[in-house]
Amino acid sequence: MSDDDDGAWLETLAGKRAGGASHAEREAAEMRRAMLERSTNEDEVARRVADPTRVGRLLDRARRAGVTRRPSVGIAWLKSWPAVLAAAAVCVVAIGVGFQRSNNADHGLDGTVRSASHAVVLTADDPRKLRDQIADELDAAGLPSHLYESLGRAGIDADLPDPAPDAVRAVLARHGVPLPADGVLRIEVAGNTP
Repeated sequence: MSDDDDGAWLETLAGKRAGGASHAEREAAEMRRAMLERSTNEDEVARRVADPTRVGRLLDRARRAGVTRRPSVGIAWLKSWPAVLAAAAVCVVAIGVGFQRSNNADHGLDGTVRSASHAVVLTADDPRKLRDQIADELDAAGLPSHLYESLGRAGIDADLPDPAPDAVRAVLARHGVPLPADGVLRIEVAGNTP
């Protein structure tokens, strides 16, 4: 190609000439038509995609035709802040309860606590030590007990058989604890106050 042909080709491609006299002009005119056609098609595609209702209509049409199904809701409720915070709060409480139970198990406490309205209250310099001593003595006498701590007091809770064995009666008498009339033994040991 000569410089004249190159110039004619570029001018035809730019739309400054009608094109068609020479091979270069015909080639450039054909290329220009293809580029303009592609540009027009891209504009049409962009216009259609920009229509927000068109996508919804197409999805509805596809669902009706059985091509797609409705998206599953799954756990979409988790996307809202209040629900996320509520779920987090439930997790924190569950973890806290788990730690509390673990802590109670580590200290021989099983979490069973009954009302202490009829509890016998003893005092000691070391409430846990006295409570554990009484519990060990009751266990040796054949009476299993539950240990707890409530409001700063170390407690023992046990169900006495009817009649109470002599060995159990002796342990209670040694610590000055009367035999409960209802068969529910509750002993709480508080610290000595100065």
